[in-house]
Amino acid sequence: MSQNKDNQTEDISVNYEEENKKMYRQLTNKNAEYFTKLQRSLLKEDVDSEAVHQRLNVMMRESIDKQAEGYTARRLYGTVTERAQLILYGPSEEDKAADPIELSPDWQLYVDGALLVGGVFAILSGISEYWSGTEGSSQLGLISMIANFLIGGLVMLAISKTAPRPGQKNNYWKYFGASIGSIALWALIAALINLFIPDSINIPIPPIVSIPVGVLAIGSKWWFKRRYEVVGGIF
Repeated sequence: MSQNKDNQTEDISVNYEEENKKMYRQLTNKNAEYFTKLQRSLLKEDVDSEAVHQRLNVMMRESIDKQAEGYTARRLYGTVTERAQLILYGPSEEDKAADPIELSPDWQLYVDGALLVGGVFAILSGISEYWSGTEGSSQLGLISMIANFLIGGLVMLAISKTAPRPGQKNNYWKYFGASIGSIALWALIAALINLFIPDSINIPIPPIVSIPVGVLAIGSKWWFKRRYEVVGGIF
């Protein structure tokens, strides 16, 4: 039984090697030279030949597809030395750290940001009114507080989605545009609420209410982030 398995393994190795030989003829001279050097480098390290032929088979197929678009094997896989090191030893800690970060779903980023922004503004507003000593001096009303949660979540979502991150192509203009644009829109809506919604509807919130609401929101943000393991939020 063991002998049959050995024979099957040998056949598979021969198949990959034979396929690779056929594919060599479809490669450009530069790409063929790349794979010749890569195979030589790997076999020199006493790597199992079957594994080498199998790995090269996958790479060569992709290279043949991409070379028609002008991609060289070096452009796809880096230098021969870099690719050989990656195959032999895996990605370095530096490479792992530079891997693109996969963000949490938009709704999670939205809730995380809304709780943060709404909570912070509720606390700051309550403290400001408390220290002013004048009841009702705070501009934060009930509608304004709700708007801070709802619109603040959208602002933080826009910033989170466009923020520069390691391991990916970053568009700083898009980031600055999204940040400034969303904050400006938020300020405009807040100003319109204060101008056109009367205090009878936009009821001023006293510190005894706004501060606990803010603390509860920040605590909920902390719980929500841990519960759903939110990745990509600002804080």
